[in-house]
Amino acid sequence: MSGALRAMGLTVRVGGREVLQGVDLELAPGRFTAILGPNGAGKSTLLDTVAGTRTPQAGEVIVDGERVHDRSHAERSRLIGVLTQQNAVSFPFLVEEVVAMGRAPWARLSGAEEDDAAISAAIRDADVGHLVGRRLTELSGGERARVSLARVLAQATPIVLLDEPTAALDLKHQEAVMGVALGLARAGRAVAAVLHDLSLAAAYADRIVLLDHGRLAAAGAPADVLTAATVQSVYDLPVEIGAGPNGRPSVTPRRQGA
Repeated sequence: MSGALRAMGLTVRVGGREVLQGVDLELAPGRFTAILGPNGAGKSTLLDTVAGTRTPQAGEVIVDGERVHDRSHAERSRLIGVLTQQNAVSFPFLVEEVVAMGRAPWARLSGAEEDDAAISAAIRDADVGHLVGRRLTELSGGERARVSLARVLAQATPIVLLDEPTAALDLKHQEAVMGVALGLARAGRAVAAVLHDLSLAAAYADRIVLLDHGRLAAAGAPADVLTAATVQSVYDLPVEIGAGPNGRPSVTPRRQGA
């Protein structure tokens, strides 16, 4: 499977409210897409719908010519890896056991050597090797988040969806996780991440998708989307747009008294 994904006209209602309103999204192999927007803009709902775990009231999601929602759960699990915000595993599993859960969709389809290689690579890339042997319940929130990321990496899917992967992390590991996401894209995966740090998204993402109250406000290259006028309109906050170290946009709020 190539992992090319196209969502068209996604409308999702939750409790009588339209959380998504006719949203389009394209994820291409080799490209890292950041999904941005204020709280309640519909970012996590978009990821859930694209992953096939939420059914839209209108629109459809196509991967390699077939509707995602027509595939079985097992097929979707071999196609799309999803890191959720909750990191819901709460039992006292060992770290290596949690990472190994990522290989479950490939049971009876992959050999032990392939599984071991995927698990080892995931532990390395998520920087949790020093946590192997410890139990998940003993870890900090940031450490748990990285173990959950390792589990998704071990799943080895052509499409990777990350919901706020940097939320609980320190500065070093924020940068490391974004580097992992970009590396996955450069290796040919289609990668999307929901983020709140606009400058961080601009520094790493190939493409920005900006949501506002369930609608697509803008989509394109970071420099085209993260303009002062667009950001101020969506976030209702005056900002300054500067140049980051790599020439990408750097977004700073205008602070009173600064």
